[in-house]
Amino acid sequence: MKKVLLITFGIIIVVALAVLYSFVDKQTSYYDTAAAPADTVGEITSDKEIQLSFVAEENNMKSISLKFGTYGRTNTGSLKVTLLDASEAVVFEKNIDVQDIKDNAFRTFTFTPYVNSSNQTFTLRISSSDGTPKNAVMIYTYGPQGDSTQLLVNGEKQEQSLAFAATYHNFDVETLIVMLFFIAVIIAFIFFIFNFL
Repeated sequence: MKKVLLITFGIIIVVALAVLYSFVDKQTSYYDTAAAPADTVGEITSDKEIQLSFVAEENNMKSISLKFGTYGRTNTGSLKVTLLDASEAVVFEKNIDVQDIKDNAFRTFTFTPYVNSSNQTFTLRISSSDGTPKNAVMIYTYGPQGDSTQLLVNGEKQEQSLAFAATYHNFDVETLIVMLFFIAVIIAFIFFIFNFL
């Protein structure tokens, strides 16, 4: 009886751990990752506002990523990044020093997971209060836009979309199956060692 209880308890612990580790981050890219960049939005100077609307694919959106470029130089000034939900409530807002932006690299912005994000339209706004010509960064664009995104530069619709991705933190069935399989193999191996060696 005690042995049965120990085995049952062990199985419960194993399944609980497998479930726990099956909550994973999944990134969705809103551009063609296999293609080369089509263009950029140009220098993000004080007279330019970038606005991207997109539809979230899953719940629990926890971060966004943008691919920046510095034109191979060290720029000074700040950049304001704001994420709004469908009701225009601020989900995330941050001012960043453009000197911290790396050339030709993604910059990730993390925030408290937005629980019911699936199928909601979000708006991302990027602007600079002090960017000047030859002293500003840019964001890469890929084209054409998908059905779930719309890019505006100073209110004008663009044919392309930003190099942009969103990350969601959710339960993943495939990860659970893989975890349970590997745990089962380990348990079977342990039983084999104890019983045959």
